[in-house]
Amino acid sequence: MEEAEEQFAVSPYLKLMRGVWFTILILGTTVPGVNMLLNFHFLPSVEFSQNTFILRIVLGLLSAALSAWVMVADKSIHRDTGEGKKIFLQLMSPFIGFLCGHTAIVSVALLFSLIAGGPMELEFTVAATDQASSRWCHLPVSLEGVPVIFQQVCFASEEQRSSFTPGACAVAIGRGIRFGVNAVHLRPMDWPCKGRTGSAT
Repeated sequence: MEEAEEQFAVSPYLKLMRGVWFTILILGTTVPGVNMLLNFHFLPSVEFSQNTFILRIVLGLLSAALSAWVMVADKSIHRDTGEGKKIFLQLMSPFIGFLCGHTAIVSVALLFSLIAGGPMELEFTVAATDQASSRWCHLPVSLEGVPVIFQQVCFASEEQRSSFTPGACAVAIGRGIRFGVNAVHLRPMDWPCKGRTGSAT
């Protein structure tokens, strides 16, 4: 019994790394997931997306390595896990870790927009309006220059979607900060996008 407890004992260093890993998972999955369940659609600004691109890649790679290490080092995770499932978790953990680390930076901007945001308008260039509806996104309007997981607007009606054309400018209106907006409305514009931001009137 004592040998079993010693085998699954967790060192303070591993506890710290597991806490960091868990925080990244929460930021990368739970925060944007809950935000969508509450019918908020967060759109990070093009400026923020471009300026954090390298940082998101680096954090994604670090998170992937951390996820793989935790899955191997933390024996307690595999206490009641079969060999096949253990191998599957070890193989998938780097990919999940990368996605969560890559998304975590955007989730920080999302939280700031909810906590400290006000009425905001952000410009985006429309990428596509002809993609098929799915269970998760009805009549999607895809935008350029934002991370893939955030690039589809799913609240447009069929009439609204028909008013957008690829390459045209769209203004997302909602609550947010200059780094992103929780959009509730998407309005077509006649001028080319120039990355303008401002308070909604």
